[in-house]
Amino acid sequence: MFKILKKIVPEQVRRKIDPRPRYRMALLAYWKKKDPMKAPERLRRFDGYDLKMAQDVAHACEDIKKIMNKKNIPLKDGHYVDCGANEGIVLNEINKNLLEFSLEAFEIQKELIPLIKNKVPRAEVKNIAVSDQAGELEIYLPSFYGTNFRGGSTIVREKFSEEELHEKRTIESIDFVQHLINLKSEHGFVAIKMDIEGAEYAILDSLLERCRIAEEFPIDFLIIEFHDKLNVGKNKSDYYVDALKALSVPVILWH
Repeated sequence: MFKILKKIVPEQVRRKIDPRPRYRMALLAYWKKKDPMKAPERLRRFDGYDLKMAQDVAHACEDIKKIMNKKNIPLKDGHYVDCGANEGIVLNEINKNLLEFSLEAFEIQKELIPLIKNKVPRAEVKNIAVSDQAGELEIYLPSFYGTNFRGGSTIVREKFSEEELHEKRTIESIDFVQHLINLKSEHGFVAIKMDIEGAEYAILDSLLERCRIAEEFPIDFLIIEFHDKLNVGKNKSDYYVDALKALSVPVILWH
């Protein structure tokens, strides 16, 4: 079944065509073969994802507009960064709701870059990993698929067993905290979506260490999915949410 998915989806990505309709068919076939009892639920989850996500993004954007209005910051001074853009679905909804914002996206799967650019042409899209340091990192792509195209792809090796691992690659990484500091010097409001499969902890640790007492914290709004199972023996999501809220940074937990 993996061969079917690999054959169908990358071809569509290369042609800059939305792969989701055919991906849906392949995903259903896979689950019917692997576990027929779970196939209907998996399909309902897939079909409901886009609608729920669009509603959640719209609500977040309304919150952003209210905060900016209260602070008298023009919408044109806003900047949005999507860390872990995948196919660009969330980025596209942000684009619809925050037309005045400048947009930036990071995605470690090079196959998805043309698709994101095609979906949101005005966004600056980068095939670079966000990290707590600049340089090069290894990334790990899973052999299975979920709601998104290889949505679990990560720089955290511990996430996958050898059986689950499809491919390992080397990619350029950026010191994301320094990038945020630079962005904040250019924009009145910086909003971040971070869904980076366990790499969020090192970035947040660096962010809090370097910027907690800064004159101006470089994030004004954060949408984030935590992966606490990958942060064994270390701080969990509650610690970071509390620390950011203490710095007056609104946090929306993404699922």
